[in-house]
Amino acid sequence: MLRLHYVLDNFFEKLYQLSRFDLFNTISEIVEKYYDNLSPVFVIDDSVSNQVWGQIKNLSDLLKYQNIRVNLTDARAFIADSLSSMRIRGVMNDAAPVVVLGTIESRMQTADVVILTGLNEGMFPAKGYENPWLPRNISEKIGLPSPNHKVSLMALDFMNLSCAPEVYWLRSSVSGGVQTQESRFLSRIMVAHGDYDTGVANDILAAVRGRDDVPENPLSYDDPLPPVDWSDVYVTSLELLIHNPYAFYVRHILRLNPEKDYWAGVDARDFGNLVHDVLEHANVGYTAETLVQEMDVRARELLENNNLVFNLWHQRFVEIAPVAIEMINQTPDAVAEVEGSIKIAGRTVRARADRIWREGVLDIKTGAAPSRNQIKEGNMPQLPLEALMLKNGGFAMYRAVPCQTPVMRFLQLRAHDARIIEYDDAETADAIRAAHENVEKLFNMYASGTVAYKYLQTSDQKYKAYDDFARADERD
Repeated sequence: MLRLHYVLDNFFEKLYQLSRFDLFNTISEIVEKYYDNLSPVFVIDDSVSNQVWGQIKNLSDLLKYQNIRVNLTDARAFIADSLSSMRIRGVMNDAAPVVVLGTIESRMQTADVVILTGLNEGMFPAKGYENPWLPRNISEKIGLPSPNHKVSLMALDFMNLSCAPEVYWLRSSVSGGVQTQESRFLSRIMVAHGDYDTGVANDILAAVRGRDDVPENPLSYDDPLPPVDWSDVYVTSLELLIHNPYAFYVRHILRLNPEKDYWAGVDARDFGNLVHDVLEHANVGYTAETLVQEMDVRARELLENNNLVFNLWHQRFVEIAPVAIEMINQTPDAVAEVEGSIKIAGRTVRARADRIWREGVLDIKTGAAPSRNQIKEGNMPQLPLEALMLKNGGFAMYRAVPCQTPVMRFLQLRAHDARIIEYDDAETADAIRAAHENVEKLFNMYASGTVAYKYLQTSDQKYKAYDDFARADERD
């Protein structure tokens, strides 16, 4: 046991010295190298993990500021003490007889007895979204809620919760060692002694119920059957048509796209856009170091003061840069972000290729590239159809002398698995044939006007963007 502790301690000390006695970088290096061996498994960049990383970063900065160096035992103790201050809410027990909820969580809930707490002045009603730095008209222009918005929502929540069969309104007489004052709402209730004209209330309630008495009109869960569509299609939308036709219908025919949450931070899509944009402008004069520097600059602009996410992204940049430089050097004459098109079953399919050269096409994936089986079966048609465009002169710069035997490559920049995946001319020809046949079959099928865009259950997140719209959880 002592021998094992010595080995682990010695390993930590070496890594700690290599990281220039930076505890955060040391732990990041351990997680990067031994991620697959960690137990329990966790998502490295989810919201809870970000809280943990934030606590460790603060601890590391404090140790460096105080010029304190730690061994393995000290590191464990410091980290345990730092993380002990975190509060992570567990999953609620639906079967519990008593449930403590916030106002947002309590919406659409019913209970036999409701206890409303916090009816102190300053807490109920709460202050709105006042901002001393922004005039109200500026706040409205950038989409911030009005000062009355929060108060109105609280009033609605309070009214709904107070309609339970039995309701208790409570307040605290002391908060933080200081005597409090009851809410002005409670003060007015006490002054009135509960003496109200209940007849008026009953009249209002009857009027509201009368408005609410509308004929039942059950929702239809039938798959949509719109008029025949002959509009141009981008290759990226064809994956939806194959894996979840309903999602293709919503995105391509209804032209509806999910809005990104205004309050949400950066995510994997932002990371992918950054990498794509930097690689689009990279050339054979770049080295791995200059590529990392360029990505770091762009990340700083996007993340501003979010050092935690920047550190995680920077480690990804260091990992993917050598592979990206290898790809650039292998295709020195390639052109990036090129528009192309081709006709399939009388319908125009368009593409914006990440990178093409006279003999081949390449697609950049910051996640996992399609499997060889998916390519072979024609279920991921984007890159094969871009190769078909190159072969048939679908890209303007190679229209005069098209390549009859193009090749395909994926630049996979997945975490811990960055590499170039190649398909030779024979494999590319088979992939082109399978993708063309599959897409042609689908176009002919939906062109009949008798086939509905069926909702297909899938576990792949990129095909589930419209699950709420489809009411997927209510379908059989």
